[in-house]
Amino acid sequence: GRPVGILETNNDITERKRAEYLTSHVFESSPDSMCIIGKDYRVQRVNPVFERFWRTPAATAVGMHIDEIVGTEYFEREGKPRLDRCFAGEEEVIRADWYATPRGRRYRVTTYSPLRPDTQRVEAALLIARDFTDYVQASEALREAQTELAHVNRVATMGQLTASIAHE
Repeated sequence: GRPVGILETNNDITERKRAEYLTSHVFESSPDSMCIIGKDYRVQRVNPVFERFWRTPAATAVGMHIDEIVGTEYFEREGKPRLDRCFAGEEEVIRADWYATPRGRRYRVTTYSPLRPDTQRVEAALLIARDFTDYVQASEALREAQTELAHVNRVATMGQLTASIAHE
């Protein structure tokens, strides 16, 4: 009943800790909104951009069902089918569209990527969203200006043609 010896093992986890730190740093400092959603559709982690965009602090968001943040109708129509595809292992599911948010309508491109702790089983989904509202609005303004310019050119051409015919 008395110990004969002590067995001690040591593992160098320096690289793993460095990788964990870098992953955490990327997640926290990304200019994009990022969150991890579990297979139960509950938020597991969010970054500061997500907090600002949805005006929901991490302490409140973590543990919430995602439909409580994005709205039940949107979740059922758009979010859940995309998450389900991701949970089924589809590598990259993308959605680009206008979203109703606490900040008003915003145009976002969102990618859903499966997170696997091993090579087989999907445990959660990583959602990364970039806000393209300013770009889309500028693009629409440019398109409107081009349409107006084309109209002005047609009117000017008609004026020149009318003047030419009147002169003849």
